[in-house]
Amino acid sequence: MADAADFVLAVYNEHMAQARWHEEQREKVSALAFAGSSVLLTLGANGSQGQRYLAYALVVGLGLLGATIALKHYERNRRHVRLGRSLRQRLDLLLPDASVGSILQVIPTLESGACRFIEGIRLYVLWIMLNLFNASLGAAMLVLSALQV
Repeated sequence: MADAADFVLAVYNEHMAQARWHEEQREKVSALAFAGSSVLLTLGANGSQGQRYLAYALVVGLGLLGATIALKHYERNRRHVRLGRSLRQRLDLLLPDASVGSILQVIPTLESGACRFIEGIRLYVLWIMLNLFNASLGAAMLVLSALQV
């Protein structure tokens, strides 16, 4: 029985590590998109009309790419979390004395009510919105640049 539990625990740990990795990658890709956009916005502000159009169009592209990659990493994260949850349930069956399931059911009731008003907002949605805001900034700068001609 211990061998089966050890195996399930090892597979569970691997899926949770993968889930964390996707979260970290989502943050890193977004940070790179924002850094690239800030460079492009600076170059566009100091460049010729054609350079401005190109720089601002690239900001739009980076924002859209960042949002797409953030969504893809969220998809992969959720896959690993779902698999981990199934493995955790299996562990609960293999090790009933550990009471893993009952401990995890108590945790949500212990959380603070201070932030309940934002509980329904999913974090991945905020990451996507941030990247889309970046794309919108590029689009706004592109339009403003075109109107100055």
